[in-house]
Amino acid sequence: MLLCVLRGESHIKLFSLSKLIVSRISEISASWVGEIRKLAEISSRQVVKISDNLQGIKSLISTSQESVNHAHEQFDRMVSLIDTVQSEELSIQDAMNVQASGRSDIINALNEMNTLIEKIEATSRSLLVSGESVIQHIRMLKTL
Repeated sequence: MLLCVLRGESHIKLFSLSKLIVSRISEISASWVGEIRKLAEISSRQVVKISDNLQGIKSLISTSQESVNHAHEQFDRMVSLIDTVQSEELSIQDAMNVQASGRSDIINALNEMNTLIEKIEATSRSLLVSGESVIQHIRMLKTL
């Protein structure tokens, strides 16, 4: 019987200890649940912030892409304008070459005219001298 009483006390002590352990586990669990909730709330806020940041980055990338496309269009336009200027430059250069050739032809024609004028002048002097000589011969003939 004494053994039963001792066993009964052990059971009581064991039961009290179990109750104390369960109570302590409940307290710790409640504390952890609170901490887990806090961590879940913080994580939720961080997810929202990350999502907002990713939206901002996506918007920046979209804006950057639009800027790159616009710059590409402007470069294409510049290349087209450069090609047009280059074509016009070649046309002007061809016209200048034609003018230079025409100018050269005019100078050659003027030189030929100058040569002809000099020949005419020389011939005219020769005729003048001959004419004066004829006039002198006529005067000499008249005096005879």
